[in-house]
Amino acid sequence: MISLTNLILEGRIEYPAGYEPAREVPYGGGACSNCAKWNPTSALCEGKYFIEYNGSGNIPTEPERYICNWWVKIQ
Repeated sequence: MISLTNLILEGRIEYPAGYEPAREVPYGGGACSNCAKWNPTSALCEGKYFIEYNGSGNIPTEPERYICNWWVKIQ
């Protein structure tokens, strides 16, 4: 099965100029702090694809103010 994430990671989908798959966002919407991959105990993202993109699970700003393409709804 081909997933959108695989297509992105394989370079088969290109983002528009200036687009980043992870970025700072305003408070109150989707963010790392309300993602199923966020671990508040370690303060790290445990998402495989974000770690591959970012190089680590460290969020570069407050988890309430950051989101990536691989955000997952908490069940």
